[in-house]
Amino acid sequence: MNKRTTTLVRYGLLFFAVCFSLVALAQYLFVRSQLDRTISAELRRSANAIRREIAYKDKWELAGFRRWLVDAPQNYVVMASNGLLIDVEGLVPGLLPRVSLPGGVAVGRSSPFESSVGERWHLFVRALDGGKVIVGEPDSENDSDVEKRLATNAERFGTTIEQAAQLRERFIDGPVDYAVVNEAGEVLGAAGGIPLTMEARRLTDTFSTGPQIRLAGKPYYVVTMAVSEGIDPIATVVVFKNISLERRIARKARTFNAAAAGMSWLITGIVFGIYGYSQRGIRISCEEAYSSDECQTIEFKSSLRWDHENQARTKVMEGAIIKTVAAFLNTDGGVLLIGVNDKKQVLGLEADYNTLTTKPNKDGFELALQQVLSKAIGADSYVRDVRVGFCNMDGKEICVVSVDRSQKPIIIEESTPAGTQPTLYVRVGNATKPLNLKEALDYSKERWGI
Repeated sequence: MNKRTTTLVRYGLLFFAVCFSLVALAQYLFVRSQLDRTISAELRRSANAIRREIAYKDKWELAGFRRWLVDAPQNYVVMASNGLLIDVEGLVPGLLPRVSLPGGVAVGRSSPFESSVGERWHLFVRALDGGKVIVGEPDSENDSDVEKRLATNAERFGTTIEQAAQLRERFIDGPVDYAVVNEAGEVLGAAGGIPLTMEARRLTDTFSTGPQIRLAGKPYYVVTMAVSEGIDPIATVVVFKNISLERRIARKARTFNAAAAGMSWLITGIVFGIYGYSQRGIRISCEEAYSSDECQTIEFKSSLRWDHENQARTKVMEGAIIKTVAAFLNTDGGVLLIGVNDKKQVLGLEADYNTLTTKPNKDGFELALQQVLSKAIGADSYVRDVRVGFCNMDGKEICVVSVDRSQKPIIIEESTPAGTQPTLYVRVGNATKPLNLKEALDYSKERWGI
């Protein structure tokens, strides 16, 4: 697979991962949006139904509204514009602001009461440790047993405010409404229309932050709707729903989509990692390289600057090292040991050090090698694909040059009798071979797609 094909595959996978992640995000946002829209539509239908059934015409007529409430939504509050509680169902602690109890109602016995909207009640107030419970029924023709019924139901709330707050609505007789209020005026439990009063603005302020709030540590979706006669506000309808289940569904969708997107990135990362690893040269130690014979990825050179045979400094040795490094870059990478001859005799770098005037040591040697290679193969290729290290063998210092595969063809300029000639070298077995023009073009097209 040539470089162009490899690049297309890699960036195709990257494009896929990006697109898949965006689709996963869009899907999650769509699911959450659809859930919110469905909940909002459901609650608005309920609020509209309550608003229609209130049927205010110059005055409150609540008898029909009370009968309809059998089929009303499970979680709602209806409050008159003057702050009077008209009805409540599914109360959540913290939903209602502090309230005031009906005035003039005796504790311990049934008392008649007419609310500020003209609705007549039979109310029974029972004192508790920490607050009060108020039970009552709207006035009706069948009032013969109302006192007994209210007293009986009031007893079911226990003796403390904590016990009363825990009592569930199903333990109270059908026609009886109730409210549990602590000494601070906080409503801890309620069902029906016990005529409590509150600051109307406080209730609407609770929902001013948006349709989604938290009550008692749980998420709720809230729809608020005004009831008006002309331009005059008559009441406020608040319908709310616990959306913990919907949020769990949204979280599961988010988790699944995030996992799917993460998997696409993992696959992409693995492919990029495999490709990157394949571009690296071999990673072996000095000892491992020495223990091997010269091959396509291992080469020994006696020195950088010193001709041991003629005992003189020469540029020929630099040229041999440049060719070997260029060939490694153009093929599969490799490791070059400088200071070991092709008979695997450890010569060390002392002779090269002695040719250096400024720093006759390994620091000076590395700087000289860097200058030679950077000039020949390009500084960018040297920095990206070549690493230089040192090791000791038989008490002598050896230079280890590790070379990665290059991402582009490395062509060096050679001096010939005809002048300077660009040459592409490759490794063929344990030899460094120059390619002619046709071979170089064919090899570049196959290897790098150029």
